[in-house]
Amino acid sequence: MTPERFQAAKRIFAEALERTGSERAAFVATSCGSDAELCHEVESLISHLPHAGLEAAVLAEVVRLTDASPGAARPPLPARIGQYEVVREIAHGGMGTVYLARHSGERFDMQVALKVVSRGMDTDFVVRRFLAERQILASLDHPNIARLYDGGATEDGAPWFAMEYVEGEDLLAYANARNLSGAARVAIFREVLAGVIYAHQHLVVHRDLKPGNIFVTEGGVPKLLDFGLAKVLDPAGSPAAADQTVTQLRAMTPAFASPEQVRGGPVTTASDVYSLGVLLYVLLTGKKPYRLTTDGYDELAKAVCDQEPTKPSVAAGAGRLPGDLDWIVLTAMRKEPERRYATANALSEDLRRYLEGLPVSARPDTASYRARKFVSRHRFGVAAAGAVFVSLAAGAGLALWQAARARASEEVARKRFEEVRSLAKTVLFELHDEIATLPGSTKARATLVSTALRYLDSLAAGAGSDPALARDVAAGYARLGSVQGGTNATLGDRDAALRSHQAAIRLLEPLAAAPAAAVADRNALAAELHAAAGLLGPADPGALPMHARGLALRQAIFDGNPVSRDAQRALARSCSAIADHHSYRKEWPEALALREKQRDLFRKTAGDAAATDDDRRNLALSDKTLGAVLEYSGRGAEALPLYDEAIALDEARTTADPTSALARMDLSFSLGALGSLHLDQGDLAASRTLYLRALALREAVAAADPANAWAKSGVARAHARLGEIEERRGNRKAANTHRALASPPAR
Repeated sequence: MTPERFQAAKRIFAEALERTGSERAAFVATSCGSDAELCHEVESLISHLPHAGLEAAVLAEVVRLTDASPGAARPPLPARIGQYEVVREIAHGGMGTVYLARHSGERFDMQVALKVVSRGMDTDFVVRRFLAERQILASLDHPNIARLYDGGATEDGAPWFAMEYVEGEDLLAYANARNLSGAARVAIFREVLAGVIYAHQHLVVHRDLKPGNIFVTEGGVPKLLDFGLAKVLDPAGSPAAADQTVTQLRAMTPAFASPEQVRGGPVTTASDVYSLGVLLYVLLTGKKPYRLTTDGYDELAKAVCDQEPTKPSVAAGAGRLPGDLDWIVLTAMRKEPERRYATANALSEDLRRYLEGLPVSARPDTASYRARKFVSRHRFGVAAAGAVFVSLAAGAGLALWQAARARASEEVARKRFEEVRSLAKTVLFELHDEIATLPGSTKARATLVSTALRYLDSLAAGAGSDPALARDVAAGYARLGSVQGGTNATLGDRDAALRSHQAAIRLLEPLAAAPAAAVADRNALAAELHAAAGLLGPADPGALPMHARGLALRQAIFDGNPVSRDAQRALARSCSAIADHHSYRKEWPEALALREKQRDLFRKTAGDAAATDDDRRNLALSDKTLGAVLEYSGRGAEALPLYDEAIALDEARTTADPTSALARMDLSFSLGALGSLHLDQGDLAASRTLYLRALALREAVAAADPANAWAKSGVARAHARLGEIEERRGNRKAANTHRALASPPAR
């Protein structure tokens, strides 16, 4: 068969894969007509499908044979594609050719990787997949994902796109060439995970995670490549309708594919988690996870579905890998999707805990395990304490035994009380924080809150005569209030939050009034006074006196130690709380003085190497709130650099932690603040661009966590602003659409 006729057979075969049963047979017969040889060739290709069990793998083999077939002429190197000068071919596959290309212009000169559909494979299916890949890349903007720059079609109609050219090595080659340690390999793998987490948050499943699709730049930054097999999930988590054919094709790289991919089952983000487990296995051990006797697909498929992988520590050699990594890798690679890590973020978090010497969630949580982890992090302190304990125990043992018998019943009651006290702290300060930043966690957090409230109420009655217990319970109520209805709370229960903060105030008042009251007690009381006053609202006559008490407490603490970063932060937060009160009442001179003092204090804490993410967030918030007061005072030009700084700070935070819903929401409001300024100045185009970006950020957070009241109200506010902008632009239809979407979210 000539190369031209084989190309024809290949096109018919590719389109036949989109059909099943009698429909497939009828399509082949119609397409081949009376050409018996062509029909025989197509049917021969189709006949391999049951043996391989993998349509996409057969398709790839057909392409490989086509490229290698005798006499098959490779197309000449094009001189230009679009506005890009083609330099050389980088790669050639069945569905596309990738070129190194250059764009030269007056403003910039850059190299790109330019991908174009291969001639002969431009079937409807391949073109749809190519365009889907281009659209997926257009929706992703992350430092660990190669960026899309441009797209178009050649003169003869072949679609193409230009993306970031990553000059470097694949992940495995990079790690091996530099002989990276196990910890360094885990660290760079977590950067890969950051890109995957971002893609999953945008409802994109990669489906082909392997070393060859992850390149590391010379600067050590890993980049995800090749989303050609990726699919988009609908918001409910099922495959989008346009991708059903692709799901049927079961596209994958078998060695890194999940059991459900091999079986042809539903592919979700859990499938990527499995592939990440295999990738981490290979990165840490240099070996594949399954024991195979041949290179055949059938044996590999059976191993993936039925065989338990060799432990990574065994594959790597005795003593080379800690046991925690076995648990982490094997949890990611469990056969059942529901038993793997729930998200790529959960896998990343366990790896972080491993690197920091903390217990990992994948390992059974026994007391002895936690004790070993504690000892490994605090060897010297534990050794010293142990020596003291042994010497004391020898003399005290008998006395303790005698006393224990006399106090047996009292001890049982005390132990039960301490268990409840410990459990309340665990629920609010450990379990809640573990899930607080995870997408979709709001309902789980609400359950934890209701559980913690029962514990706290049972403890509060006995706290009056026990200062330590009073502090614990007050801290619990404070945390409870911030989760129920704080500024950035996602549960949206204002009344419950106010009750919790008031309960904390009742417990803290006696502690802060003591002659030698601790700074921590006075500061905690100030925080609760501001929180309760904020929930009462500026219209309530009791709010300002509570704010004033909080400010006085913190000013006194600051005056006693003005170089303390904690005192600076606390006083700044008090200034902010009262400034909010005055701003609401349009008392601009009072608000401006407090906002300027607040920003000066937060600039001190955010301006050195010891600054935390909270410090940078607080400075950004100070920029926005001071800018708003300047705007309302008729000094909008002075607000512009403040809004620019806030956006830069929040963009850096979202880059550092792409999974943080808080950082994305903060960025959306920084963009909105600048958009509002442009709107007031009459620059409708700039305002619209900023609000559309803010809307996209808020919608992404709301989609990931539908119960997030803050995100939902933010979406409504953005639509309201866009409705106003479109009305002023004269686009009545768009304005009405946005206004319809700006109705208050259901509670």
